[in-house]
Amino acid sequence: PDIQPYLERNQKIAEALKALKTFKEIGGLDGQVIAKCLESLENLCPALISTEDPMDDTHYITENYRLLIALGHMTSVSAYNPSSDTSKLKESASDALNCLLPPFSHPELQASADLALSQLLTGSFSTTFNDASQYQLDQVVLYSLRNHLHKPEIAFQAYHAFCQLSDGYHDKKIDLAKVHTAQNTVALLNYQSILDIAQKALLSCKDSDTANPHEIALLESLLAQKTYQPEVMTFCCQSPAFVEAFKLAHPGKGYFTLPEHCVLKSIQGEHKNMCIGLPK
Repeated sequence: PDIQPYLERNQKIAEALKALKTFKEIGGLDGQVIAKCLESLENLCPALISTEDPMDDTHYITENYRLLIALGHMTSVSAYNPSSDTSKLKESASDALNCLLPPFSHPELQASADLALSQLLTGSFSTTFNDASQYQLDQVVLYSLRNHLHKPEIAFQAYHAFCQLSDGYHDKKIDLAKVHTAQNTVALLNYQSILDIAQKALLSCKDSDTANPHEIALLESLLAQKTYQPEVMTFCCQSPAFVEAFKLAHPGKGYFTLPEHCVLKSIQGEHKNMCIGLPK
């Protein structure tokens, strides 16, 4: 078979992906360059935007495409005019976070995503963040500590940042009592902990004589999501087995959340929706 067309296609894909190498080297990209790269990838790989036969989420090209989309949203943040409607800024920042927060399976792409996140959360892409540097710092702290929440000395710092963000900065200083209350009532988890609870819940359902096929399907769908997705947080508690497994793992706590979820909700201005409450 003639492999020349495939070689030419791969060369064009490589050219489109050079933009990400540039971003890693200089820490920024032009919005028009990103738009052209995205258009080129969509033409070369129609499966990227196909709903009938989509490319796998962990495919190298798919993850590159997701990263480029995030950078495109970030250029909108950087071009934001302080005199215009702030809702557009929040929407662009939120869309960028939705693309950047789920982990990347390829290390070099994860490194670029971490760089992009650090710039987005510390406000490098917008002068409008200058008066809220502490706000961005708490977002960075909470997100950075997501894989170390099992360590007590680190967990306290994470809970402190969580309290600052969920309070919406109505109080200039969060006292220790609020942090301790949060530690006693809210389980601040990483995503793997959610999956572990869901796995125990699924086993419990399958061992039950009154297994609910809809609940089993819900838990299997949750376990199939190997990375954080915002909608995951809304349907966890629809499973009684998940709620029971959570209570066994975290007795006395009536709420849970993820650092990724907190950062996203704070960007969206939904400070009061950072936690998911268990059914009474």
